[in-house]
Amino acid sequence: MYHTMRRPPMRPIAILGLLGVMSCMAPPARFPLDKAVSRLEADVRFLASDELKGRNNGTPEGAIAADYVAKQMQEAGLKPAGENGTWFQAIPNDRGRNVIGAFPGNSGRWIVVGAHHDGLGVRRGEIHNGADDNASGVAVILEVARRLEDSFFRHGLLVCSFEAEEDGLVGSSHFVKSGLVPVESIVAMICLDLVGGSFLPGDERRVFALGAESSQALTRCIEWLRWREGPLQLERAGIYAIEPAGHIMARSDYSPFRLKKIPFVFFSTGTPWYYHTPHDDPERVDFVKLGHVTDLVAMLTLILTGIPMPNQEDPVWREPAPDVEEDAQLLAAGCRRALEHPAIRASDRQRAALAEAIEALTAKDVEKSTVQNAMFLLFGVAAAQKPAH
Repeated sequence: MYHTMRRPPMRPIAILGLLGVMSCMAPPARFPLDKAVSRLEADVRFLASDELKGRNNGTPEGAIAADYVAKQMQEAGLKPAGENGTWFQAIPNDRGRNVIGAFPGNSGRWIVVGAHHDGLGVRRGEIHNGADDNASGVAVILEVARRLEDSFFRHGLLVCSFEAEEDGLVGSSHFVKSGLVPVESIVAMICLDLVGGSFLPGDERRVFALGAESSQALTRCIEWLRWREGPLQLERAGIYAIEPAGHIMARSDYSPFRLKKIPFVFFSTGTPWYYHTPHDDPERVDFVKLGHVTDLVAMLTLILTGIPMPNQEDPVWREPAPDVEEDAQLLAAGCRRALEHPAIRASDRQRAALAEAIEALTAKDVEKSTVQNAMFLLFGVAAAQKPAH
């Protein structure tokens, strides 16, 4: 979808704050990358195994997945934060269970880090293992918990593994509406969905953050993380870019929180050709990349739960007002790469549409609909990258 954008200049005090956080975020000796990658791979391979039959909600296999997540939360040092002192929150109508663990803080408020553990199950006789969608996201939230076990928490951390996302965000919607955790006590939500792949050839180092425009503080946090030199290129875009129909076409579990005006950021590596197909197997996941995504999410979580950086305030909701011009540049670069990258296949019709999109995106006074149209054009190009054999 996209290309590295110019990073804005940073004030010296912001740089000092960032460097301070970075020094605090050096992984402890027991969390070197190779060991983190090994744990991430173990989590994904268990959740996305054929034996779990795609983890459809309300099934015995979905229950096994929830039990596994609860066990990993316990071993990570989290405390049960579900109903009646358990790890679980039952979803009405036998739709499965959310799994919720907590590191309590001192403020009485919470940062939520969430992903969904359910998948599509078995469709037309084929197992949809859902390794990238979304065993990858669950593996990251578990590894973030392991990483932050010994941290200081000003705001508490709620680690939520939601069920029944694939049927319309059912689990996360129930969590938000249930009152299990008062919504007014939630400062911000970090959502992960499809974080172990590459949207298009050439995106192997890219991860995308959408929705940070829902809070000035979150926008600053993401800009700090983009400024940081590292193995991944973090790209920021407005959430509207993937929602041409608005809220009714929300793409993941950030939506119920947004509807309650809770600031959020949605991390994803995009929807590659195997999205929602039987080919979404563990072999498609880049586990080293997943380890680097964990680093980013852990750093953001530490910033939000811990002692604020200089001039850094808690996220406060604002109606998302994205930078359409910057998003247009991002999408134009993605369209150019789709035309020029030797490994990207596109039909003559797609190539003509990509050329037209570049012209529209680089014109003056670009509209949001132009960005959205280009985004969905790239979704189509991504879907066409299925190997021929």
